[in-house]
Amino acid sequence: MTNEQRQAIVHSLILQYSEGKSKKNAISDAAATFNVHQKTISVIWNRAKAAFDSNDMVCNVDSLKKG
Repeated sequence: MTNEQRQAIVHSLILQYSEGKSKKNAISDAAATFNVHQKTISVIWNRAKAAFDSNDMVCNVDSLKKG
């Protein structure tokens, strides 16, 4: 998965996020849209939420694998 795809996933989930919660089935819908497992979407989303919760204006959801 490319870093651009990861950013697109976060962007699509942000659009479904309001009042501190994401809409029902947002993660499963994103998994179907991007053709990846729900766990993958969840890991990416949790990293993005952690950045937002720490008032970080830029969330880095790039791959953690080196090389």
